[in-house]
Amino acid sequence: MNVFLNTIFNGIIAGSWLAATAVGFVVLWKSTKVFNFAQSYFMLLGTYLFATLDAKYAWPLALIAAAGITVIIAVLCHWLFMRNLVGASLFIPVIATFGIGTLLEGAVGLFWGPDDRQVSVPLYNIHYRVGDVHISGAQLSGLCITAVWIVVVILFLRKSKVGLQMRATAENHSLAGLAGMPVRSILVLAWAIAGASAAIAGITYTQQQGIESFDLANVGLLAFPAIIMGGLESVEGAVLGGLAIGLVDAFVITYWDPNAQFAAGYLVLFLFLLLKPQGLFGERVYDRV
Repeated sequence: MNVFLNTIFNGIIAGSWLAATAVGFVVLWKSTKVFNFAQSYFMLLGTYLFATLDAKYAWPLALIAAAGITVIIAVLCHWLFMRNLVGASLFIPVIATFGIGTLLEGAVGLFWGPDDRQVSVPLYNIHYRVGDVHISGAQLSGLCITAVWIVVVILFLRKSKVGLQMRATAENHSLAGLAGMPVRSILVLAWAIAGASAAIAGITYTQQQGIESFDLANVGLLAFPAIIMGGLESVEGAVLGGLAIGLVDAFVITYWDPNAQFAAGYLVLFLFLLLKPQGLFGERVYDRV
């Protein structure tokens, strides 16, 4: 029972950063209809920025600064590479995001190198025990940070005027522009939210692992099953999908083979889509004949 409960908690922890990554992806998709394969590379960039800043500044300040710089770079990527592709066929922006991801990976490798490095984890030696569940300070802080960020994004989209405009823009950019909505600013904001989500997810993951790895971009690919399971256009669905994939990941690592976590996540996705092809909160699309 002790192992089982700790596995569930570890799954929730993994699901929290997966959910944060997925939320940024979904916000960008809803606003721009861009399937952003560079999202996991923004995670990688945010993580290495944080490690550099953490060596000089306090942990909270380093996190805010790293997320802020990642947001700026995400917005620059939109401005330089993606803004002229708005309205293009789906295939072209997807290829462009692959290119952005390659550029980010190359930049990280150039400035920091590809070797894994230990990172300081201020709360790592603080431990709590709730029944049979062991909780480290790093896990608890990471869970709180991602939870707060996700709640802020959801409330922003649902309650704020700009959030409502983002949802309207997602339906039709041209009509939104004719209605007087600042479409260009909304697209920039979507990229900013995606960049911040990726940075926060990468930083909390690294803090929980205690190691900074160049393979983080590959780990971030686990967010794609979460996104699709949630219905692709639902932020709440992305959160539930992230938690589900996190639990699968934890149980596979504990009871089967750690090397099978990626295959297991995508296998669960395929089985889920057989039962509910549109995802948890996706809408079924009917073709008229």
